[in-house]
Amino acid sequence: MKNDILVSFCIPTYNRKTQLVELVDSILSIDRDNIEIVITDNCSTDETLYELSKVNDRRLKVYTNEAPLPALQNMIQAIFNGSGKYIFYFNDREIAYPDKIRAFISFLEDRQLAFVHVTQKKKDTRNTCSFYRKGFESLLHQQCTHHPSGMVFNGELLRGKLKKEHYFSYLADQYTYSYLMRDMLQYGDSAIYDYGCWNQRPPEYLKNTRSGSNTTKTLYFYPEISYVNVKDVFNQVFAENDYGLSRTQRIDTAIYIGKYFAKRILDYKYYMMSDTETAHYQIDMRFVSYMEMCSIMNRYCRLTENLLEEYGFDKAAKKDGRQLK
Repeated sequence: MKNDILVSFCIPTYNRKTQLVELVDSILSIDRDNIEIVITDNCSTDETLYELSKVNDRRLKVYTNEAPLPALQNMIQAIFNGSGKYIFYFNDREIAYPDKIRAFISFLEDRQLAFVHVTQKKKDTRNTCSFYRKGFESLLHQQCTHHPSGMVFNGELLRGKLKKEHYFSYLADQYTYSYLMRDMLQYGDSAIYDYGCWNQRPPEYLKNTRSGSNTTKTLYFYPEISYVNVKDVFNQVFAENDYGLSRTQRIDTAIYIGKYFAKRILDYKYYMMSDTETAHYQIDMRFVSYMEMCSIMNRYCRLTENLLEEYGFDKAAKKDGRQLK
């Protein structure tokens, strides 16, 4: 049976009926019959389903979990609920720009891409699209981690090659969907579509809105998460998958991964000293000293050097790894 859906906009949700309906209405204003919106409701208690029932549009599909799932698991569930050739992921609180998304849909019509990163609207939006070949090029140009909105997966490859249950094992990493992205980069080319098709809500909203993350666990910007991530990304790239990397490409990719998560660790100081972020995640704001950051980074560098040795990299690669300090 032919699938006429080009793009499934997949949105997991829990108790954000107002923001969700705004997002749904915005996307449905796009006059294209070859799109669908797929909502995966995680047992909301705020009449989300009732509000969605008022939307009279056959392009809207709603799935309801039988029991609440962990938030990250619900995200993966939402992605796999889409039936389109492409799966466009949105968080339920985001703002979509219909004219720009309409242009992106047209862009996809004659493309065969494994993954596209559709950027958030920012001051430095370039209004360009960059293409990368599968494997090495894509690994080096697609970020190791993403804010999930704007991640677009090839649905045909996803359903044909991948199993959603596999990604539930990455819940501790808190970038579950980024592991899905890297698996896709084995199978086809990727792109960065830098036209600012969507945006997050302003800082005032975040400050006054509780995150869906479980703050009894380690948050994604804590150094411990980077320690876990760098190990699991090394395993995914150099042990689990076959990207056809040459020896030099393996070294370049390893150094890129190590430096990427080193930069992520530096974000820790910003988050802990931000009144907006600490309010959003309901944690205490505190000063992070230079000495504390040095201690965190030294631990990370030792871990990265051990990983380079574990995965068989030579002394030159380990020397580059030490330059992280």
